[in-house]
Amino acid sequence: YVGHYLSKLKQVEEDNKSTIEDFEDLEKQGIEAINDLGINNTTTDIIINLADITAFRLSKNADAIIMIEKALANPAINKKKEAELKIKLADILVADDQIWDATLYYSQVESDMKNEPIGHEAKLKNAKVFYYVGEFDWAATRLDILKSATSKLISNDAIELSLFINEMREEDTLGLILRKFAGADLYLYQTKYDSALILLEKVEKDARGMAGNEYALYRKAQIYSKINEVAQADSIYNVLITSYPTSVKTDNALYERAELLRTNGNTEEAKKLYLILMTDYPESIYAGKARKKYRLME
Repeated sequence: YVGHYLSKLKQVEEDNKSTIEDFEDLEKQGIEAINDLGINNTTTDIIINLADITAFRLSKNADAIIMIEKALANPAINKKKEAELKIKLADILVADDQIWDATLYYSQVESDMKNEPIGHEAKLKNAKVFYYVGEFDWAATRLDILKSATSKLISNDAIELSLFINEMREEDTLGLILRKFAGADLYLYQTKYDSALILLEKVEKDARGMAGNEYALYRKAQIYSKINEVAQADSIYNVLITSYPTSVKTDNALYERAELLRTNGNTEEAKKLYLILMTDYPESIYAGKARKKYRLME
């Protein structure tokens, strides 16, 4: 049953036409499954995904927090599952503006699972929390440690955020623009898209002629993609790719634009973008992903 539920969840999440009702239906099925099967090491995957839907799709943070706290109270949960639950709880606490409670849970997982990939994931998420609240030195220190993480995805994320912080601080010595960026990124994480866009508009005004401008474009395109404003997102990604071909965000933009077009039925354009990634950005972490998607579409 767990596998069936998780594959149905993946299907709904990947479908652009999914509605709030689809997520409410998934929530109902998840709650029924937990009531039938109980809280144990096998059902924690359902609980984690169910809490994610409840918080991030249905904006019911308090319900999601209670759900995970109940699972954590079960003494039979193993160490790995406990760490996964704590990370999801911390994620939801960040969304709920309980920032320092979140950092406490991330730190616990960092400490308990020091040399495990999940410990590195917690350290990365903790670094992001410090970035969100403007503690840029603290964030940079943690990110530097993670640059050599065994997981390519985690080390890539750490390198990207570290580069961004350093690049912005060189141009913006007082950190005023960087603080606006951090605020916008927190709003984006919390799905407060209107507030994020307002801050990014301010960044664009303040960062004319600076690297901050291309980062602002990238964030805006991501937001429009999330709220399903496909044409707007596509247009901004295109501006970023054509105006800033050597930007640190260009390979990200190419991949995300290709995914946006593919999932909205424009497969020919998506294939062209995957091809550009594979040939012009072979060192990018996205080149491998593009190759897989390209092969599936042939």
